[in-house]
Amino acid sequence: MATAIGPTLPLLPTEVLFSIFKLLNRPSKLSLGLTSPHFLHLFASYYDLNRYRNDEKIWEKLGLPTGISWSDSAAQPAIIRWLAASGSDPIDDPPQVEEEEEYPAEEEYDINDWGDPFREPEVPPPYEETEPYLEDMMVDTIISDWLRARFDVKGGCFHCAGCYRYMLVFGPDGRITPWSKNMLNRRVWIRHCGPCEDSFGIPRGTVLT
Repeated sequence: MATAIGPTLPLLPTEVLFSIFKLLNRPSKLSLGLTSPHFLHLFASYYDLNRYRNDEKIWEKLGLPTGISWSDSAAQPAIIRWLAASGSDPIDDPPQVEEEEEYPAEEEYDINDWGDPFREPEVPPPYEETEPYLEDMMVDTIISDWLRARFDVKGGCFHCAGCYRYMLVFGPDGRITPWSKNMLNRRVWIRHCGPCEDSFGIPRGTVLT
């Protein structure tokens, strides 16, 4: 007796896929997008990237070539950059509007809410121990693995914090470049590609920590 096989993920209705996309975190979206051009095109529709055409700053960061549509293969690098970029999109995380009570209750004050004046204030954890940092590292790993599997590019990559273009660690000779060594010694949020480094007025080669 033949066993019925349900539809594979790419064949699911678009509205179902969009509901699935909404549940995924940034690394998972990127991983799924890198599986096929089909999913990259779907993510361009999911995020409605055309809405940024009038936002010069974001549109420049996306880097979509003139005259190219999101379904063209030339648009794929721009979609990958958007999936890799840090920060939440309003489509993923819409602003919450709190409903005001028709008859708001009077505020009550509890002396316990004032806190202990002798207690040490809470110190936020370093960035390297936060969820955004872990996502940044996962994004670098996912792109690096994809480059090695798809194009046999060894050495991995890291991302520009400004435009999220990836930069290769190794040069054509298979050795780490001085540029990469400088950037990898920086904190994640001050790693930049050449154009972004120039736009921030940082002389190329400047060592930052």
